[in-house]
Amino acid sequence: MEYQQQKENGQQFLILSMLLAILSFMTIQFVIFPFILGGLSILFAIIGRGSSEKISDRGKLSIVISVVSMVLTVVVTAFAVKMVFTDPALRQQLNDYSMELYGESFDDMVKEGFGTELPAAEA
Repeated sequence: MEYQQQKENGQQFLILSMLLAILSFMTIQFVIFPFILGGLSILFAIIGRGSSEKISDRGKLSIVISVVSMVLTVVVTAFAVKMVFTDPALRQQLNDYSMELYGESFDDMVKEGFGTELPAAEA
């Protein structure tokens, strides 16, 4: 009886782990969510193994999906930051958008906040 209940609890943790891993992958564009959801997914995959020495295939898949989503988030964010520094059209679009929202360009906000100017976007 106790073993069966423990096995069911482990399965519930593995299902939750898989759900969080999928949500982590789906929220890559939101930067912080993949790290929170992916971290929880990995934690639940480890908890879901219970007293066994090995993590089940579902747990391993959850961990892989979570790690991939976190790595992709870093890559996408780094690419977006690089684009802001190198693409003049994107920089202008960001300045215009910032001007509409805050009444001040993005370049001016960076200069005011950090005391330094951003390098000119390469043409």
